[in-house]
Amino acid sequence: MPNKPSAIKALRQAKKAALAHLTIKNSLRNLERKIKKTILAKDKKVATTLAKEWQKACDKAKKAKAFKANTANRLKSRLMAKINAIK
Repeated sequence: MPNKPSAIKALRQAKKAALAHLTIKNSLRNLERKIKKTILAKDKKVATTLAKEWQKACDKAKKAKAFKANTANRLKSRLMAKINAIK
């Protein structure tokens, strides 16, 4: 445990941020699961509309520093590649 007041506050802030980031990441995972189900069902139209919503949420997560910028961009790119592969 930290001894100094500033270290105690930093720990408190880190725990709060970690909890906020966890809720953001969970909501993204839930959306991603929905998209993957539509990809398996080969419903490209629904998948693209859900993907737009997911991309917006991913950008918000990046802004909230739940993800690094490159991580968010990589996730978006991989998801769109899967959607574009639907015929």
